[in-house]
Amino acid sequence: MFFLHELDRYQNTLAKEFDAGELAAMTIHALRDLRNRSIAGAIIVPLSYLLGGFVTDYASDHWILFSTLGILLLIALTFRILTINAFSNKELREKRYWQPIYFWANLFMGLIFGCFVGSAVLFYHDSLPLTLIIILLAGIGGGSMASYCIWRLLSYTYLLVILLPAIAAGFFIGDSVTIPIAIAFSFFLIFNLFQAKHWNANYWQSVINIFLVEKNSLELKKVNTQLADEITGHKTTARNIATSHQKLQDIYNSAHDAILIFNLEGQLIDVNKTMLELFEADRQETLKFNITKSSHSTANPQVDLITIWQKTLQGKNQEFEWLAKKNKTKQLFYVQVNMRRTQWGEDTVVIATVRDINARKLSEEREQQTRKSLVKTEGYLLSILENANLPIFCKDAEFNYILVNKAFEQLTGLSGQKLTSKSDFVIFPKSLAEEFRAEDEMVTEKGIPMEFQTKLPFSDGEHVFTTAKFPLRDKEHNVYGIGGICTDITQQIHEMNAAQSANLAKSEFLANISHELRTPMHGILGYARLGQKRSDMVSKAKLNEYFSVITESGSRLMEMLNNLLDFSRLEVGKMRYTMSKNDLLPRIHQVIYELTPLAAEKQLSFQVKSDGDMILAFCDQEKIAQVIRNLISNAIKFSFAETLITISCKGTCDKNGSPLQQISISNIGVEIPADEQTSIFEKFIQSSATKNGAGGTGLGLAICKQILTDHNSRIWAENSQEGTTIIHFLLPVGEERLFSQSKIIEVSSETS
Repeated sequence: MFFLHELDRYQNTLAKEFDAGELAAMTIHALRDLRNRSIAGAIIVPLSYLLGGFVTDYASDHWILFSTLGILLLIALTFRILTINAFSNKELREKRYWQPIYFWANLFMGLIFGCFVGSAVLFYHDSLPLTLIIILLAGIGGGSMASYCIWRLLSYTYLLVILLPAIAAGFFIGDSVTIPIAIAFSFFLIFNLFQAKHWNANYWQSVINIFLVEKNSLELKKVNTQLADEITGHKTTARNIATSHQKLQDIYNSAHDAILIFNLEGQLIDVNKTMLELFEADRQETLKFNITKSSHSTANPQVDLITIWQKTLQGKNQEFEWLAKKNKTKQLFYVQVNMRRTQWGEDTVVIATVRDINARKLSEEREQQTRKSLVKTEGYLLSILENANLPIFCKDAEFNYILVNKAFEQLTGLSGQKLTSKSDFVIFPKSLAEEFRAEDEMVTEKGIPMEFQTKLPFSDGEHVFTTAKFPLRDKEHNVYGIGGICTDITQQIHEMNAAQSANLAKSEFLANISHELRTPMHGILGYARLGQKRSDMVSKAKLNEYFSVITESGSRLMEMLNNLLDFSRLEVGKMRYTMSKNDLLPRIHQVIYELTPLAAEKQLSFQVKSDGDMILAFCDQEKIAQVIRNLISNAIKFSFAETLITISCKGTCDKNGSPLQQISISNIGVEIPADEQTSIFEKFIQSSATKNGAGGTGLGLAICKQILTDHNSRIWAENSQEGTTIIHFLLPVGEERLFSQSKIIEVSSETS
């Protein structure tokens, strides 16, 4: 067994060899101690993990890592509880494979908690929540000493895995806070490693000593029996009497139990050495004791010595417990007293044997406390199960529900009473029930934990769940049911899909921007080289044509670079805004005038509709003109030929009654799909309906959205029933609706 080397390490210091049975008895005693010491840790470590995660911001800031470590901790805790249960069972305790399972389960729990604290040091090394987590780590590290000192290897490795991640994280960060923490934990680790060795030695030496005491007590009981037989035996020859008397005297003086001999008047006439040592008493003073004159004891009001003495004189053996006191140290301790009337040579006497049972009484008190602790632990476990956020269930051998928590009731929409003794075929549709039944049978047949993925319909759509199912076993290790923990991973899947879409959009953006930058650059370089080669042979008009192309390409390139620069400034909040009350109608006409040549290529016409002669808005006029220019350019690009682009302006109000200007730009062309009318305003995103090879950076609408967001306004798109695509945006009229914070803002009182 694993503990034999622990015994070998310390039994060599004694002049005593133990046989295999004695060694097995001591290791079983150690296993029981290990089980009892592990029960509290099985609760404290998970509670410390939850406390550290939820009291701090760890669970919310890093919930994926927190959930992953929590699941791993739950798996290790399950194996730890199974081994504790196995150590409580006589048949399972003899199976050696439970010891390595116990070793690795506890070690893995320590490693998970160590990783949790190490990552917390990395995430929160400059914040207060780290203090709580470090206190939890120190408590668990110190607590592990008392729990695992029985097994030195487990004690060493547990301390290393739970403390080294925090130490490594502290040295890795290397600032004025984490370095002292790492050094302190290093000294804490070294001290505990040395202390573990000391406690391990004390424990096993005490186990060996207690075993020897108990063994000697059994031997002494046999000797006492022999002594009684000798006292009540008949007289033999004088020589035999003398020899027997000498033997009895030797046994009497070397007995491990204290022996007192009274005459029939209650006067103490003899005691052995053990009695004097046990009570730290003087022989002459002790022999003055008379039991009939010292019958009252305030420490033992429940014991009536007079009645006990009278029954003993009647030939009835008496046994009772007594709270005694040592004469010198005044220390209180429990003894067990056995009194009997018998022959002592030719005299009739009363012999009292006194055994120190203080260790046994303390053990019984500890056992009683352990029972109370187990009752509390069961309540804690039920409370954790009931308040867990994840749906949890248990089924019997017939796959009927026997236990569910509140989260599972909410998942099914049924109460626990309606779920109890019901199968999946009563609760779920037939197809799902058949799927669940097949999973349960697979877990029962293989006898190992397994994970399954299932799609369940809800009012807000289909949700994807992963269910970790595991076999429930009795003390004989037989499977009597199925347990399961459900986790909704719908959000994770959506986020993963969103990340993939964002990555794809980024790739498309890079391809488009490369194309868009390369085209004007080719025009600039091509015509520049052409002009360089032909500058002496072509006419001035031809050179002007070359320069016109270069200028046009440079302007296009500058426009794209300006867009990129504008978006980067907007994104980091460094765009400067000059706010004032402006009439936007002239700027709208100016933008139309600038873009008329571009619209003429597709024979497009413009129409401006307004409620009045002015369109007043409190805004940055240049930035809003950029928004209008981007939106009209988009409308030109995606309009059908010979159609009309309309710019409409009308007054409206928000929910608080503040006046707003709503500006709408509509065109007849390629419609935006309904499911993309929000995403087209994100950076790098282009509508799938407009990806016609025209290129573009995908930043125009994103810039518009950011500018309007900074104006505390919004922009949105829609398709009309007449086939018109419309993009609306709002602008504040008064100064009371200012824009978002952390922007560079200049407010002008002038109206333009």
